[in-house]
Amino acid sequence: MYTELAEDYRIICVGFDGHDKNDHNTFRHINDQILGIEKYIKEHYNGHLYGVYGSSLGGSVLGKLLERKNVQIDIAITGSTDFEQKANPWATLSAALITPLFYYLIKAKHPIKILRNFLDKMYGDSSKVLGVMYKGISYKSLYNVYYTDLVTPVADNIVLQNTKIYCTYGTKEDTKTLTRRYIQHFPKAELVALGGMHHEEFLVFNPDEWIDMIKHLLKREAYSYPNG
Repeated sequence: MYTELAEDYRIICVGFDGHDKNDHNTFRHINDQILGIEKYIKEHYNGHLYGVYGSSLGGSVLGKLLERKNVQIDIAITGSTDFEQKANPWATLSAALITPLFYYLIKAKHPIKILRNFLDKMYGDSSKVLGVMYKGISYKSLYNVYYTDLVTPVADNIVLQNTKIYCTYGTKEDTKTLTRRYIQHFPKAELVALGGMHHEEFLVFNPDEWIDMIKHLLKREAYSYPNG
């Protein structure tokens, strides 16, 4: 998938704790991921990366990296990140309700149709998207992902002189809420709407088009999805 990008860029793939079937660590807190990535960038790349794409939760981590300003990222791209924030007890309640539903859908070979249809409205072909995002994840890790993401807010009005920020999202998502939050956190970000797409469907189902988009954005060129 990354062959075309690898011709022009050195590709680094970051995996979060507990997300891969071969990783038996437990995802404990989003801050652990942020600090670990920061440390790696400083130690291996002198604290400077040309471009970063953060998908979903990865966009939250990317937002915190931009907020903290401890590493330099020239081009930052978020993918379908909702930047949702909740204080307790609402964060605990939300995680307690969402985790069993998503975990069931990820693990079930033949999920109950009504639950599948409910999540399909948000994720399109939900089982495939969630399977890619959370393959091998444990229940505890999944709960911690949702909970710690909710209670770890990204600051408002992040404007960095030497960083270009793009926020990509599907037009079948809650576009009104997403675009409001993107501007709230990144007032000078360029928003990229992907026509007919649910949450990260573009990356999962249209990898060639996704690569074309990334190539354009890394060159700071305008991008418009043909189906948009």
